[in-house]
Parts: sequence; C-alpha cells; structure tokens
Amino acid sequence: MNPTNISSIPPLGLHSFLDILQSITRFEKGKTAPLPMAYMDLDTFANTTWQGLDCLEDEMRVIFEYYQNMFSIKQNMPDLQSSCGTFAEACFKAWGKSERTVTFFTSGSTGIPKPCTHLESHLRQELVGVIPNFPNCKRALVTVPKHHLYGFTFGLLLPQALNIPMQSEAPFPSVIATTLQEHDLIIAIPVLYDHLCTIPDLVGDNVSCIVGTAPLAKGTFNKMLQKNFNFVEHFGSSELGVMCYRKKPDDPFTLLPHFVGVKADGSLDRMLPNGELLHCPAQDTIEWIDERHLLPKGRKDFAVQIAGVNVFPSYVSKLIESHSLVKHCLVRLMRPEEGNRLKAFIVPNEDIDEKELRNELRTFIKKSLNNAERPTSLTIGADLPRNLVGKPSDW
Repeated sequence: MNPTNISSIPPLGLHSFLDILQSITRFEKGKTAPLPMAYMDLDTFANTTWQGLDCLEDEMRVIFEYYQNMFSIKQNMPDLQSSCGTFAEACFKAWGKSERTVTFFTSGSTGIPKPCTHLESHLRQELVGVIPNFPNCKRALVTVPKHHLYGFTFGLLLPQALNIPMQSEAPFPSVIATTLQEHDLIIAIPVLYDHLCTIPDLVGDNVSCIVGTAPLAKGTFNKMLQKNFNFVEHFGSSELGVMCYRKKPDDPFTLLPHFVGVKADGSLDRMLPNGELLHCPAQDTIEWIDERHLLPKGRKDFAVQIAGVNVFPSYVSKLIESHSLVKHCLVRLMRPEEGNRLKAFIVPNEDIDEKELRNELRTFIKKSLNNAERPTSLTIGADLPRNLVGKPSDW
C-alpha cells in the first residue's frame, strides 16, 4: 500500500461544499429551533434561498463567518433572497484558487475554540489506509455533522472514495434500525451504538460500522460483534487527523500507513502525499506495543494559568471524581467573559439534594486543593455536556 498515492481519492467538489454548508446551517438553526431542520437533497438545498430556510440575518452571518473560516476564503455576505447554491459555488471557486485548506475547531481544557488547519490533500491521504477495511459497502448512513473533522473524514470523504451514495440520518436508534440494509456503512458516535446493541432483533450481517471521537465501551463493542457487525474503531486527534484503527476491543490500534516512524518521545513522522516527512508531536499519552501498534492512554494533561500558577484541569477533575458522591466531573478554564478561574461540571453518583451536594463538595475542594486549583463555579447535571460528535463540550 503506497501512502503517497491519493489519485483514487476524489478531491472536494461543489457537492461537498453544499453538503458542508447544509451541515453548518442545520447545526446553527438547531440552536434555536424546536425541531431540527429537515435534510434536503443537495439540488433542493442549492436552489433554496436563505429566506426560504427561515434564516434571520444574524443566523446567516454566523453561518457565513463559520463557512469562510473553515475554508480560509473571503466572500461578500449574501442577501436573504440569494440561493445557498450561489453562495457555495462562489466559495468553491475561491477555495480552488487558494491553498485548499480545511479548518476545524476544537476546544480542549480551556473551552476556547482552537483552529486546526489541514491541507485537503492530507485529509484525503488518510483514507488510503481506511478504505481496505470496507470492501463491500454499498451505502453510507451518516449520523454525524460533516463540518466536524470526524464527520468530514468518514461521512463525506470516505463515501466519495468508496463511490457509494450517502444518506444523512438523525442519530436515533429506532431510525437506524428500521433504515438499515445489507452492505450499509454506519458512521456514528459511541452513544448511538450503546443503544443499537440493546435492540434484540437487530443483526449486522454484511453491515459495517465506524466509531470514533470518544472511547467505545468494551461491552458495547463486544455486543455489536456478537450481532455480526463489521466494527472498526478509529483513533486520532484534531491536530493529526485519523491515526489508527482496531477491529476488536482487546486489540491494540494499528497505525495507518502514512505514519512511518515513531520517535523515543512518542512523536510520529508522517509521509505526506508529495513524499516529504512531517514531524508530528503526539497530542495524547501513548503506550507503544511495537512500531505499528499502540494503546492510547488519554489526552496529555496540559496546564492552564490561574493567577500566574500552572494548574492541571484533568488532575482537578480526577480528584473531585474521587469523592463518593461524584460519578463524573469535567473541569475547564472559564471563558474570558466568565472570569479567570476554573469551573466544574458535576454528575452526582446518586440522587441527592443539590444544596447538600454543593456544601459537601465545597468543603472537600477547600480541603483537597490549593487556592488556584479550586473551581469557583460548580454546575450540577444528570450527564456531562457533549457536542454533536460526542466529545465533552463547554457549558
């Protein structure tokens, strides 16, 4: 397998730009609409005006700015009477004259969106090692947003590379179970598979599944395999893209072929499509089994500054989780408009009065952490906040 040969992987076209524009539009309108915007076929979407989508000018401005930032281009803002297709076509032409980059936005412990920019050719290259795992797929059921890196790679680029139609579906287990056909490829996040594996009569003969963005529970993985699904879990990062894959929950991950060298510090060399080597610092702590196989051990614990002191949010969250009343805890640095300290989101371990829980935790935090480490805002909820691809999100 030659990791530099990407000639069989189709580049982005106008349909891809329309698909991504619809994904962003659905996401932004979903913030205020009681029901999600219905999926449209791309020709219908292209011919629909912004006014026809019931877009307010402020909504359109957010979509417009996100889209431009994603493709690093500059266009005039369209008016409400113009069509989505006209805007997407103008952006596609401008992007074709640029360096052809795609930028995705991720937020780590700070909660502040961080841009991660990739050359489009580098994203397509990752599929050289992914495609062989899906030889008999005839249709893709995409349940994730295509303007996020995971959905872009597997929900947009991969179906195009496999030359199969893609069908966007809401991530509801009942919808997927009734829609499923032989030789389908499902692209989803772990929570959907957690529910699918509990459907008694669901079988996966000649059906493939892709999962990523967050660790998949071993029990879910095994149940899906027992139902005869061809299951492939991927691991990567917003900075490096897709790194590796595995097909069984107890197996180590196998590096994709474009990663060709591992350094003593755990960093990687990537062979680019032009044959050059790019040094890639690892964003996660990794246990190397050998030069081609690994086990991820979690995101590296980067410090944030609190009053001039280095503080590690993951250490704080693990300490709070050690309390018997806490099931899960997520800790982030406040956004500038919120303050300059840490904040915590707490999922209780049992049904307990919220006032009692807060008092108990404040006493525990004061005793266990120094002043800079103590979260000054505690939010209590039934589950950790997550975004559309299942990653922990800000609150």
